[in-house]
Amino acid sequence: YEYAESDALRERLGLDGSAVIVLYQGLLTESRCIRELTEAVRHLPEEFQLALLGGIAEDYRQAIERIISQYGLQKRVHLMGSVPYEELYPLTCSAYIGCLLYRDTTMNNRYAAPNKLYEYLFAGLPLVASDVPGLRDAVPGFNCAKWCNPEEPESIAQAIAAATNLTKG
Repeated sequence: YEYAESDALRERLGLDGSAVIVLYQGLLTESRCIRELTEAVRHLPEEFQLALLGGIAEDYRQAIERIISQYGLQKRVHLMGSVPYEELYPLTCSAYIGCLLYRDTTMNNRYAAPNKLYEYLFAGLPLVASDVPGLRDAVPGFNCAKWCNPEEPESIAQAIAAATNLTKG
């Protein structure tokens, strides 16, 4: 991949230039801490927008929608569903920060460096990621990520805020 500026998310979501778009792409499940990520948005300034891109089971979608409603985040959290593969890279490039959260409950979650890690990096995005060895060890010596406890919305929000100081591109 070559890094390419894009406004695809901004255009699709109808957001203006002041929006700071935080992207999660991939399967939206409990093990990926989507509830906590959604709740983290309420701890961030108004210009922060969360785009959740990927497949989601209906019962989990309803749980996320309840959180969105509970905290009045309807204009800031966007459940976008799955997109065709050829649309994924331009959408990823148009975000400001990429989130990669996994519960530290299995060896796979602890030591994996999934494709989305590299997709975010190739798109030039700073990362907000779970503080686990598989993710930390994948980017040693690079100032491209902020680490968090993915089970604490405040920790996620702090990492997202800090990631805005990392260079995009």
